[in-house]
Amino acid sequence: MRAVHRILAALFLATAACSGGGPTGPRDPDQPPPAADRFAVSTSALSFAPSENEQTVRLENHGADPVPWRAEASAGWLTVTPSGGSLPPGEALARIVIQRASLPIGTHSAEARFYLDEVLFMVAVTAENPGQALARVQPAAVRLGPDTGAATVTVSNAGSAPLAWSMSGPAWLSIQPAQGTLAAGSSLPVALAPDRPGLSDGLHEGQVALTSDGGSLAVAVSVEVASPAHLRLSPTAVDFGTSASTRTVTIVNEGGRALDWSATEDAPWLTLSATSGSVAPHASQAVTLAAARSGLDDGEHQTTLTVSSNGGEGALTVRIDAAGASPPPSPPPPPPPP
Repeated sequence: MRAVHRILAALFLATAACSGGGPTGPRDPDQPPPAADRFAVSTSALSFAPSENEQTVRLENHGADPVPWRAEASAGWLTVTPSGGSLPPGEALARIVIQRASLPIGTHSAEARFYLDEVLFMVAVTAENPGQALARVQPAAVRLGPDTGAATVTVSNAGSAPLAWSMSGPAWLSIQPAQGTLAAGSSLPVALAPDRPGLSDGLHEGQVALTSDGGSLAVAVSVEVASPAHLRLSPTAVDFGTSASTRTVTIVNEGGRALDWSATEDAPWLTLSATSGSVAPHASQAVTLAAARSGLDDGEHQTTLTVSSNGGEGALTVRIDAAGASPPPSPPPPPPPP
């Protein structure tokens, strides 16, 4: 009986092959190709790197007529653009886009489904979201007074991925550290120190730029420079000669801080309009010297005026010529005898 079945099966296959209508026979060239051969999608899988948000697939129509197509995504973070239309003979492009902001940290999988004239093609999509760094810096502005050696700002990472950062600023500002990497949720103090010896007195302003893979920020920096008070006398010697009765000396402050001064002299014939005072930074004060010749012996007299201050000491040499000075008055005559 089994032999009979085998003979009958062989006869059936032979008959079908001769008639050209069996499964192994040639396809009629006038008939359209099967649907699976008429359409194609360029890939069956896409993988998105952490920095990628978009890739493209190619839709192919091998037929002679346009066909409708549509697309859908299996996850809310995945979209296909356009989502459908008419696919002409040849090919067209579709964009597969991921919304990374809506992805939790980790690796995610979904599918993009393409229906080409209702023939389904599926593209597996894998996307990785390692997280995103987010730079912060506080405060946004610092001011260093004349006696402030350094200021501190804090760089922090408010994101969910490591933050690579660097800082740069004016040439007169030292930044320590100037670069680094911060783990998610961590922070680091950064010292800003001005190089005052290289700066002139006054207010200097600049900006510190923070550059990172989590955003760019800026910190406004102002530095006040005030060099120590510095005394200078002008001139350093005066001469009243034989007739002058007044001369002027100028007390100059060449520093960036107030100059407090006082003067001492031990010559009874010399008086000053002021024996102490305070001079503002980079300013001056005139002091009048007055000489009295009466009562002086004939000849030249000299004394040294000493000026002391918080910006150093100065000495002023003062000379006067008493030749021809009026003699002191004669004492009154004695009273007559009783």
